[in-house]
Amino acid sequence: MTHVTADIIFRTIFSEPMTGPDAHRVFDAFSRYQTQVPRLMLPSLFGQRWLRWPWDAWRSRRAAREIRGLLETLIRPRYAAHRGGCPSTRQDILASFLDARDPESGIPFSFEALVDQVSMLFLAGHETSASALTWATHLLAQAPDVQTRMQAEVSTLLGTRAPELGDMKELTLTRNVFRETLRLFPPVGFMARQTTSACPMRKKTVPAGATVVVAPWLIHRHRDLVEVKTHLNGEWPADDVIARADTILIYADGYSFHPAVQKERLSLLAKEMKRGCGFVTLHWATEVLKDKGGAEFLEWMGGYCEPFWSVNPHWQADFTQLPVHPIANGVSPFTTHDEWYFHMRFKDGMKSVAPILSAIPPISLKLPDGMRSGNAHVRQEVADRLPQHVSWATERADGGRGFGFTGGHNHKNWGNDDQPYWMEAQKNAPRLLATPLSSEWDDVQCQWLRQIVGAISAPFFAAST
Repeated sequence: MTHVTADIIFRTIFSEPMTGPDAHRVFDAFSRYQTQVPRLMLPSLFGQRWLRWPWDAWRSRRAAREIRGLLETLIRPRYAAHRGGCPSTRQDILASFLDARDPESGIPFSFEALVDQVSMLFLAGHETSASALTWATHLLAQAPDVQTRMQAEVSTLLGTRAPELGDMKELTLTRNVFRETLRLFPPVGFMARQTTSACPMRKKTVPAGATVVVAPWLIHRHRDLVEVKTHLNGEWPADDVIARADTILIYADGYSFHPAVQKERLSLLAKEMKRGCGFVTLHWATEVLKDKGGAEFLEWMGGYCEPFWSVNPHWQADFTQLPVHPIANGVSPFTTHDEWYFHMRFKDGMKSVAPILSAIPPISLKLPDGMRSGNAHVRQEVADRLPQHVSWATERADGGRGFGFTGGHNHKNWGNDDQPYWMEAQKNAPRLLATPLSSEWDDVQCQWLRQIVGAISAPFFAAST
């Protein structure tokens, strides 16, 4: 991947493929230089700048001199021609650099400054791009349904023609996948800076010459940067609050009492879902009527609890197997007693739906006919020992994401340190839904809820009754 991006940036700067011997020597010298950089920088992060092997510094300087010499050879002919009044007709970055003038003095780049600019652009441009593309392909490898949708999006727009710059604004999913990659795995995860003088920072004094590390990788995962608005006891947020929400979580009564199905709220929520807003429901809030909210929940969340189809017995679920899925990373098998709704109404063929927690209900369950107690279909599935999905995630065509979780009747489970799911979900569910968060809250139950919701994005509102 590094060679691919180096070739692209080389063409962008010089309008030439990276096929000549000098071009390959530039690439090889940059590779040697980058190998030395971590060895030279790591001691500085711990205030031990003296702890550097002399040969590492020598190799780094030698590679830097070689890079500069090779780039000077490539740049000098066009620099001389431009200064001589015979500029190249090529439209590339080097041409832009040659034409650039200081906005105040009107002075162009000197040759030395021009080489500096090209060196930095080549180093930063190809390495960071390679990192981003590598992580993007890694994430796509874990989401084959997203791969399929991206391929369909590109094929629909382009057909058999080559892509153009203007096409990017139309490739919504493709652009969002790459933006999400940059958020989760920023190519420059940590940036070190040295203070020139003593300065206050977070109620401490940082001395002159200290190394300060700015970490985008951590900032992108920090829950304190997620704006949270909570609405309790049936209070419904104002329209402008919902319009700004990136995620909506509802932990409330279901059925006809569900806050989302009152008045014209389904239409209001549908508008927000179309822009990619995330949607989460927990426990009874997963339940709505088939003809009032069912179709919407099916689309927004991938599945829902449907009266006269789904059931809500209390039982001990034994989660013996976890899926290969980001949410399940690090989660060990566990058992928990709760009011686990099951036999959910999912999209046909579980399209774009990823089961997260699945268990086989005990055959001893009594499931007599009733709105939530049982029916012939669910009794047959229990008799056949079919796994039932009680937690799931989905990614919608509009780019939004949804999460459903049917447990949560026994509130003590939220704070049970002995239940791995409750604890690991704090770290893992956000990976699928978008924002892994890291700082601590006092209340474990609220922490888990905030993790799940922050996982899809931020800010959000939570409704509870």
